[in-house]
Amino acid sequence: MPNAPLASVLLPVHDGGEWLVSAVASVLAQSWRNLELLVGDITAPQRRSPSGAG
Repeated sequence: MPNAPLASVLLPVHDGGEWLVSAVASVLAQSWRNLELLVGDITAPQRRSPSGAG
């Protein structure tokens, strides 16, 4: 598929994502080859006290 459109796959990950390996493998197993895989950590930052002491 030299002229095939690029497909973007967005993969959100939360807390290290216990399913990350299988999710990536699933994307890579698709028949569409011209793709980009974007993995983003959506874990909320830890809350800190106003002084920043944790």
